[in-house]
Amino acid sequence: MPEKSLPDLIMELMNKDGKPFMTVKRLALLLGTAKKRELGILHVTNATEIKNIIEPLLEDRFIFNKKGTSLYILVPCKPEDLILKELSAAKGKSPKAVGRLMPFTKKDCMKILLDLIEKGRIRLTLNETLEPRIFLTDAPCNEELQSQTQKKEETPYTLENFYKAFKSLDNGRIFVRICDLRRALKWPHDVFDSGLKQLRDAGIIQLHVGDASLMTPDDIRDSFVDENHFRMGTVTWHGK
Repeated sequence: MPEKSLPDLIMELMNKDGKPFMTVKRLALLLGTAKKRELGILHVTNATEIKNIIEPLLEDRFIFNKKGTSLYILVPCKPEDLILKELSAAKGKSPKAVGRLMPFTKKDCMKILLDLIEKGRIRLTLNETLEPRIFLTDAPCNEELQSQTQKKEETPYTLENFYKAFKSLDNGRIFVRICDLRRALKWPHDVFDSGLKQLRDAGIIQLHVGDASLMTPDDIRDSFVDENHFRMGTVTWHGK
């Protein structure tokens, strides 16, 4: 039986891992001593150097992508397809958890997720502790937001509703006053505040300090004070 080509061997290793990508260093580990000696990478530890050695042998069947200090090898595909494969219609995942699984930076993952939300292919809701969870759009309802003894109703506290309110107020600008957004959404005060924190921590929005001298008493009341006691006056939709 003829020996497997390097691309076929890499594909076999990826299939065993259950993902169409892996770090270059993990690939080198899985190749084994004999194969690494044959390729001339037995004592090579730098991922970029390994890439430069094996890339001419890959027959254009794989591409490489850098994420922080890690270099990934992956099957050419649409990045959104990798994310969709990790999601479920019945059980949600946090944006951070999805990002950790992907061979892309947080910024790239965020852009992909927001694009999928706008296309209606996924939805993002908040659970009982106001942590964001992502579902495929054919999900029935977030089970964490359902009562087992009551009629199931979808929470109004979703990223879609937040984004719609934001877009209705931004008028082409990159920011919106927090007090205006709070009034537009009409969410309970603590729900809105907790939602801001969760979306901020997920990297979806960015909050900016406000000048109280330029606010009315109602504006001050409807603004947001963070954990460090800074009064935030505006919010930016990150990446938009």
